[in-house]
Amino acid sequence: MRQNHVLMLIAAIGVALSLWACNDDKKQSNDTLDTSDAADSSGDTNADTAADLVDVPSADTTANDTSNVDVPGDTSDLGFFVRVPQTRTVTCGDGTTADAPDVDLVCQLPWDGKTYYVYVQSHPTACFEMMMTPTFDVDGAWMSVDGTVTEADATYDWGGNHHNDQLQITYAEMIFQLYHSSFGFGWRSCARPDCLILNDLNLTIVQDGCSPTRTLPVICVSVNADGSLPEFVDPLIDNVEMCGDCKNLCPDTATCSTDVCMCGSEVCDPKTMPGTNLSCATGTCTATCKDGWGDCDNDMSNGCEVDLTQPDNCGTCGNVCASGFCNGTACQ
Repeated sequence: MRQNHVLMLIAAIGVALSLWACNDDKKQSNDTLDTSDAADSSGDTNADTAADLVDVPSADTTANDTSNVDVPGDTSDLGFFVRVPQTRTVTCGDGTTADAPDVDLVCQLPWDGKTYYVYVQSHPTACFEMMMTPTFDVDGAWMSVDGTVTEADATYDWGGNHHNDQLQITYAEMIFQLYHSSFGFGWRSCARPDCLILNDLNLTIVQDGCSPTRTLPVICVSVNADGSLPEFVDPLIDNVEMCGDCKNLCPDTATCSTDVCMCGSEVCDPKTMPGTNLSCATGTCTATCKDGWGDCDNDMSNGCEVDLTQPDNCGTCGNVCASGFCNGTACQ
């Protein structure tokens, strides 16, 4: 009799243990199901939810770049919270990396009897590859007039290897195109965008202010490295220090005559020789090549005329890159 009771007790314990194990397996199965439910259709277990997406106030122009949101620059009287530009590491087409700076511009422009200011933040997305042309994405753009700041849409184009850059800002049912009114040696722009072309939303020109007379003049300045803003000084005002169409600085002791820098009786004008360092002393103009430029025709009277960062003359005159790519002064 006692033996039967012992057997019954052992059997009851076995049933209880089986039920506990079954419940534990079911709990583990539910836990696994919960984890898979948390992922989105692409398998991302950290997918954003609507609660994670927060609208950025239009006046807070540092909030678009978390890398320097805690490093505000100059708030100025324009209403902008200007960020401190950064140097980014970007990946090149061959898998190498390179450092390239942000291009953050503040431009003063006339329109409708008022003075407007536009602030555009952009960062590099690709390194300097063929034809030395980096690409940029705009992080944010804002228009300020009469102390009121409004968010706007914008694009920034580096402008090819000649760096004829331009901004396009969509605002008030218009497209503001900030471009160039004058070009120097080799069709290179003279300064930051210096004039305004007004377009409708179909990019039909409403008013072209980029003729040589600049009927709609623009002054663009780059944000300083510490986030402060320089003064808005028109780089195309003709004077001895900003000489000629391109208003490049004349060498020391040179004079400005009919928009040309003269050293005694010799032309000594940086805008005609962009790859050349010029100096003027005792009526003689001396020229030496800047880094990345070469005197490939052995005639210094026209300066260092060849850009040695191009695949046809990469690093040295006549060095042709078989790949068609010149990175700096070395073939890829």
